[in-house]
Amino acid sequence: MASWVKGRRPWWRRIGDALSRLLNTIIGGSPAETISGRSHREALAGSQAWADAERWIDAAFRLLGEINHCRHTHERDLKVAAELLRAYPWQKG
Repeated sequence: MASWVKGRRPWWRRIGDALSRLLNTIIGGSPAETISGRSHREALAGSQAWADAERWIDAAFRLLGEINHCRHTHERDLKVAAELLRAYPWQKG
């Protein structure tokens, strides 16, 4: 069973992820990606604005004891997407 199905993350983290995905969608991003994951991906692509956002987000999460939050979130977003594609191969477009 896929890791995203098992619910390994606490409910409050899943709510945070959902809100982040909603905000990302509202500002024109993909509903499958969090703001943190998007900021890391866009920063890698050369966006200075998203690099600044990544620094701010990482600094906020550093206060909670999490290092490199945006990079880890981006990697988790990719992992969940890959698991969904493996779970539903007939829906590949």
